[in-house]
Amino acid sequence: MGCNSSKGVEASNPTAVALERKLVLAVERARGKGTPKGSFSTLLLTFPKLRGGFTKVRALFKELDINGDGGIEWHEFLERCPRIGLDPSTPSLKEMFALADMENKQAIGSDEMILVFTIIYLLEPDFKDKIKYPEIIVALQILEKAFIFLDPSNTGYINRDEMSLAVKSGTRVTHGKQSKSIADKLFDTLDWDGSGRITFKEFMVGIEKLVMEDSDEDNAYDELGEVDEADEMKG
Repeated sequence: MGCNSSKGVEASNPTAVALERKLVLAVERARGKGTPKGSFSTLLLTFPKLRGGFTKVRALFKELDINGDGGIEWHEFLERCPRIGLDPSTPSLKEMFALADMENKQAIGSDEMILVFTIIYLLEPDFKDKIKYPEIIVALQILEKAFIFLDPSNTGYINRDEMSLAVKSGTRVTHGKQSKSIADKLFDTLDWDGSGRITFKEFMVGIEKLVMEDSDEDNAYDELGEVDEADEMKG
């Protein structure tokens, strides 16, 4: 499961398509509250706060994965869902599980777990206040604002030009080529189905992976931070 899913899998899974539409519509409604101001550098300053939320999500995944096989099956989800603030008798619980099971494997993978909380946060207002972990709420708020910032055209996805312009907003003109290189690397990392655009679902799962698993010195947002520091020294 995860970032290796093919476009064919998604195309054959109407549930995945439904999730994408519902989440994008929810983000569009959130956009009505105002587009985040500032630069890409300002956005990056909030990214360290994501780790706390993602770490908690991964810990909860392990709690729900009763048999430890790397996937949460329906019976496990039903039994352990109160741990994430859900009521087992809720009529929409089965649909929620299906929506998070992006690859239709009858199980939720570790990378898909963030989507469970995204669904609760954006699509289940009755449960939103029951999320017990403030660090997860903070992470979801940051991700929502980040996607809105990176999708100024309000198309529901991020294209390469939008990513390039966003990254450039956090660097000085003298580093234009370097910022484009960083933007391309970041875009290719998040566009994990190679479609040429980053959907909201890809963004959520991709950022989680970027923050939690890509800790080497080639990390895209770490590189950008280094560029900004160099700019400040020159300024």
